[in-house]
Amino acid sequence: MEGAFGQYISSPLFTFSVGPNRKDLIVHSGPLADLSPTLHTLMNGEMIEAKVRRVEWPDVDEDTFVRFTEYAYLRDYTPPSCSYRLSNILDNTTENPQDTCGWASPGSHPKSKKDKKKNNNNCLELFNGSNGSYPQHREDSLKDASQIGNYQGGGQALVEVPPPEDLSIEEPLSQEPQIEVPPSPDTPIEEPLSPDTPIEVQLPQEPPIEDQPIEQLSQDHPPPHSNTGGSHRCGFQGCCMSGNQQQGGGQSPGPRDPVMAPALGGHELPYREKSIWSRHLRGKFSTVNFSLYAHEMASKKTFTPRGNTELNEDFTPVFLGHASLYVLADKYGIESLSQLVLDKLKQTLKGFKLSAANVPDIIELVRFTYAHTPRLVTGRNELRTLVTMFIISSIGQIGETESFQELLGEGGDFVVDFWQIVWA
Repeated sequence: MEGAFGQYISSPLFTFSVGPNRKDLIVHSGPLADLSPTLHTLMNGEMIEAKVRRVEWPDVDEDTFVRFTEYAYLRDYTPPSCSYRLSNILDNTTENPQDTCGWASPGSHPKSKKDKKKNNNNCLELFNGSNGSYPQHREDSLKDASQIGNYQGGGQALVEVPPPEDLSIEEPLSQEPQIEVPPSPDTPIEEPLSPDTPIEVQLPQEPPIEDQPIEQLSQDHPPPHSNTGGSHRCGFQGCCMSGNQQQGGGQSPGPRDPVMAPALGGHELPYREKSIWSRHLRGKFSTVNFSLYAHEMASKKTFTPRGNTELNEDFTPVFLGHASLYVLADKYGIESLSQLVLDKLKQTLKGFKLSAANVPDIIELVRFTYAHTPRLVTGRNELRTLVTMFIISSIGQIGETESFQELLGEGGDFVVDFWQIVWA
């Protein structure tokens, strides 16, 4: 089959028995074997796993293997999803009946009709700007309810502001009468130039284009695709390529090398113009454009990591999902995947808002990282460095929490790395 993907889906099947339950997942061997020489040897070499087309990975959970396979095909992976904590441990921090505006918060009980009516009255005060904590957006003069647009939800109410009564659009503004003084017959009057006064500029006369021969026009006005001045320029954007680009090579910006071999061995058809009025035809193709906004937004929504937005979101599975994939990539020497995981985890931590309820999420990430990554003789493991730097940067928020103090009491490599960075 044509292309790398065609070779992938036609490659021999391989079975991975993953997780503590030994679930068999059958995949094409091509995409995974191309990730690293170690995996290629495991799946296509002389090892017993390559002969029986099966390998046991009990320390790799199913979700991590799915993200691992997704990266093998797409060179990207979907970030793990968060879970949600029980709402009863967050009732003291999330319940505020006057702020719910009739929408039930997670874990809240249905309200009675009397409570809903009272709550809706509070919401009406919010939208009318009568609550002291919200600024008033309405003009004092707009007191008539008919001037206020219907609120549809998800946006602001539209308000139509009438024009002032003292300003009439149809009647022109009054102007003071101007007194015309007759000019003296002996004294010439020079009128000042106004912005609307045209200025005549005498330019050197040139013969019209119709009277000039085509040869003379070619010399005075070179066509867009000529090599005048040593640079290759064409009539529309995006059509110019240097010689090695036209032959399938890499990018080579700058002037075209005169000693480079011409494209197609000099057999490329030249562009000839029937007349000077047909030059604009060459740029017609560049006017055809297509929007990739939908594709980019879909890709961004699928693969871009995010931080937390709700108080009851548990990001422990998110952090451990990234870390588990890093451990697998680091074990089999897949550097590109390791760097991608580190970048996604950094973006997640950057957008993570700390609270008293989610500090244990970070502590679990630290424990998992130091339990599944080795201590290097020289330098420091990159995942260890990432989580330790985040802890140090957030010490002002988590330093007094019970979870962090318990982590320090456990000792180990984290405490050593933590102190080395702080003391350095």
